[in-house]
Amino acid sequence: ENYNWGGEFPTTPDAVLGIPEGTLKSIAQSGQDGSQYVTDPEDLNLPLSGITYVEINDDDDNDDDDNDDDNDDDDDKIDMKKTQSKGILVCHNSSGTTRIKQIKLKNYPFKGLIIGDYMFHFHLDVHGAIILLSQNLETKKKCSGNKDHEVLYSSEIIKNATSILGIQSNFSGGTNYGFQKQRLTVRHWLE
Repeated sequence: ENYNWGGEFPTTPDAVLGIPEGTLKSIAQSGQDGSQYVTDPEDLNLPLSGITYVEINDDDDNDDDDNDDDNDDDDDKIDMKKTQSKGILVCHNSSGTTRIKQIKLKNYPFKGLIIGDYMFHFHLDVHGAIILLSQNLETKKKCSGNKDHEVLYSSEIIKNATSILGIQSNFSGGTNYGFQKQRLTVRHWLE
């Protein structure tokens, strides 16, 4: 609240972290530290770690265009089962229209940062943070499935999750903590 983002709210996951566009996707595609890039949530390897980038194109998202009026059945779901998943989970496409109807994880919290275009049902505990990029979030649908879970902000867990970015790239202004490695400085945060 009352934070000046310098003009606009970030519209991409990379902009949220103040890093060059394409960095998160590139690291996910590299497989570094368990990172992965998928275009279908069912292809995810569990548990999640590193940077997990789920990119669902608009064409893939709505296979049945005959009855598309407020039909969430075409929206995708992410089920992390009973795993100890962590890191940065990104659900985004270049149009900013990736819709995740449900994201769930049983028995363990997700430890890290979740950044998505649009997500609705959060059936998981999160230690870290969730950032949604859509300007059109739900305000009228029932969300009773979210009431028994918590999002507990943790700057320490966010630092751990984003440390992969400092190892991958040479960011200026970081604090050295190993041979030629720097920590990522989070430049923007809205609470």
